[in-house]
Amino acid sequence: MVGTGVGTKHARMYQTLPDLYEVTAVCEIDEQRRNEFVEQIGVGYQTNQLEDLFSQDLDLIDICTPSALHFSQATAALQAGFHVVLEKPVARSLSEMDELERVEQQSGKRLFPIFQYR
Repeated sequence: MVGTGVGTKHARMYQTLPDLYEVTAVCEIDEQRRNEFVEQIGVGYQTNQLEDLFSQDLDLIDICTPSALHFSQATAALQAGFHVVLEKPVARSLSEMDELERVEQQSGKRLFPIFQYR
């Protein structure tokens, strides 16, 4: 999990499906929020640097950070070989979206954007 704002809600939803998901790592720059997440969710690995997650045995990285970080973080995670769940907005421009599509195709991994329909 990258980001513990709405990321905490994502983690709780994953926990309702224990046969499918296990939240094992968190990346959060705010130490207090990171510690609260670890206490609430019970993850074993924590860091404040996205790149530190790339050395972990993870199937996917869920990015729930401020919007301006989505493109760069999703690109890095795909290039590092991870599937990515990405909060909206996925990108800030059509050119960023096109680049994400290109990176996804090259990586052989999947990008799963979150779009709620109410």
